[in-house]
Amino acid sequence: MIHNDMKKCRIEKKGNGFAVRGTNFLNYCDADIYAYYLANTLNNGGKLIYVSGVDEAIEKHNQLEEVTNGDWLRACWNRNAECYLHTKNVYALKDNPLHGNKHQWYKDADQWWEYMPIETKAVISGIDSQTATDYHYRAFWAKIQPSDKNCIHKYWRHRNGLIRLDEDDANSLQMEVICELADLQLEQEYSKSREDMCDENGSFDEEYQDRFNDIYDEIEARLLDNEL
Repeated sequence: MIHNDMKKCRIEKKGNGFAVRGTNFLNYCDADIYAYYLANTLNNGGKLIYVSGVDEAIEKHNQLEEVTNGDWLRACWNRNAECYLHTKNVYALKDNPLHGNKHQWYKDADQWWEYMPIETKAVISGIDSQTATDYHYRAFWAKIQPSDKNCIHKYWRHRNGLIRLDEDDANSLQMEVICELADLQLEQEYSKSREDMCDENGSFDEEYQDRFNDIYDEIEARLLDNEL
């Protein structure tokens, strides 16, 4: 809820999101947080400064305020969806698009998948983008468990530089994502659940292990050879 001292930062409903003074958001809660910080900045003598991107935001910040570590300012910019950089002033990307912004934050993995371009969905799912429709990508996503969806979303964020992981954690996350995608493909190919293809120790029976290994290698190559 916006308080009386925040009237200058009214949230406007857009066809596919919300906007505050030309800065666009997919989610109302993100717009509300932005409106709150912007109002406090303006009410305390700060300025709303429109920029063309993070480099200009950092340049202007260092000109108008105390010089701050550029990496930290860039991390703030990315964390806030390339929409604002809140310090003494607010640096906003003028008329930022609601779609096509790879740094846009989404409320959950399901919304992230819904707004991803076909090219990203094709790389992750392995479904041919030339023949598939939205239905095929939604059906693929519906078969994935929530925890695995979160892992895939986290992997995308890491690949796009939104979060930083050390080498071991990054490799572990990548292996986890590939394993889950390989399990899903194997289940589809044999029309069996993973449990039905494993022994009592949870290892694949010999007749399925070789195929799993091949699928794993195919998915790993697809992910690493393409942008997400």
